[in-house]
Amino acid sequence: MSKEEFVLFANEQVALLTEKIEDDKHAPSDPNDDVSRGKLLVYQALEKGVSNEKLSNQELGVVGAINDILQKVGLLSGKTTLPALISKGS
Repeated sequence: MSKEEFVLFANEQVALLTEKIEDDKHAPSDPNDDVSRGKLLVYQALEKGVSNEKLSNQELGVVGAINDILQKVGLLSGKTTLPALISKGS
């Protein structure tokens, strides 16, 4: 997946999740909104990381946790980050 394809995918997911959170099909305290907010944070953080935008401390934590997990299970080397990998189009 190229960087451009990932950014498009992430932006589509952000739009879908935002719409889902803002719809009036369920109560404002519905647990599904919290699930959507969690996903939203991941997609926004990765999209910003790939686009070389400044990440908030919370977004840095999200991207850092994802990298730690992917490195621990052997999907990324210790010197590679997911945003860098996506940016290379690998």
